[in-house]
Amino acid sequence: MIEISSLIEIMSKYGFPIAISLYLLFRFERRLERLERLFIEKVSERNDDESSKKN
Repeated sequence: MIEISSLIEIMSKYGFPIAISLYLLFRFERRLERLERLFIEKVSERNDDESSKKN
């Protein structure tokens, strides 16, 4: 089991890089979700346009 002093030492060495990495990952995830929604909208618009041209 990890001792408290070891845990504090690890957090003092690696806490900031871990926090920054998590922050950037969450921001990147939100942007990917937004990009995915836009892509789906454009594809559905294109499919609607193609189907209306056929009729």
